[in-house]
Amino acid sequence: MRSRILKRPMFKMGGSTENVGIMNGMRARYEKGTGNQGAQKRDILATPGLSPFLIDFGLNLLSATPRGNIFATAGAAAQDPFRRFQERQIAAQTIASDRAFKEKLLERELEGRKEIAEIQARKSGDKEKQALVKGYMAQYSGDANAYQKAVNRAEFDLGIRDSLQLQYPDDIIAGVVDFDITDVKQAKSFAKASKNKVGQIFYDINTRTPYRLIEQGGELSFQKLTGDKESDALPEPEPVESFPGEFSDNPSYRRKPKPGFTIPPKGAFEDPAA
Repeated sequence: MRSRILKRPMFKMGGSTENVGIMNGMRARYEKGTGNQGAQKRDILATPGLSPFLIDFGLNLLSATPRGNIFATAGAAAQDPFRRFQERQIAAQTIASDRAFKEKLLERELEGRKEIAEIQARKSGDKEKQALVKGYMAQYSGDANAYQKAVNRAEFDLGIRDSLQLQYPDDIIAGVVDFDITDVKQAKSFAKASKNKVGQIFYDINTRTPYRLIEQGGELSFQKLTGDKESDALPEPEPVESFPGEFSDNPSYRRKPKPGFTIPPKGAFEDPAA
C-alpha cells in the first residue's frame, strides 16, 4: 500500500507536479483566491466566546481540591470563571450598545449637515433670484405686470432655459418675449426683427409659454409649443414650383416647358407683342 502511495506524481523526485493529480489547478486557485466568502468577521470584544471560560474552568478544575463528588468539585471550580464570563458579556454588550449609539449620533449629524447645506443652497439661490428680480423690475418699470414679468424672467434665467433645452435638444433657445404675443402688430414687428432666428424658440414671460418662430408661405409667425413631440414638430415647408404653372389648376399650364424655352423679361411699359 505504501509503495503505491509513494509512486504518485507528487512524490516523484524532480520535475513539475503542477496540474497533476491532487495538485491539478492548485496554482490557479491560489492566484485567484476565494476571498473570505462564508467567513464571518467577529468582534471579540462585542461577542466573547466560551473559550476563556472553558480555559479558566479547566485550570481551576485541575488544581481544585476534590470535594464530595465530581459535580461538587466542578461546580466550585466553575464559580469564578463563570463570574468573569458574565462580566465579559456585560462589558461586551455595553461596548456594542455604545458603538450603536455613536453610529446613530454620527448618522443624525450627517443628516443634519446635509439639511443645513440644502438650506444654505436654497438661500443662495433665493438671493440670486431676488437680485435678478430687482434688476428686471427696473427694466419693466411702468408695466402694470412688472413684478410677475420680472419673476418669470428670473426663473427663466435660473432654470427654465435649461429645462427647455433638455425638452427640445435639437432647437436653439433664443431668449424671451416680453410683449403681448397675441398683439399681431407687435408680433409681426418682433418676428421681422428676428428673421435670422427662424426655427428657434422664444419663451413668453407673460404666459410662461414657449413659442417657435416659423416661416410659412413667406410669412413669419409664432408656433405655440405644447410639449407634445408630434404637434411641436416643425411644419413641412411649402413646395416651390420648379417652373411657372407647375401647381396650376389648369392642366395645360402644368406641362413642363421644352428644354431651352425661355420668356424674355419685359419692362412694365414695354409692348408685350414687340
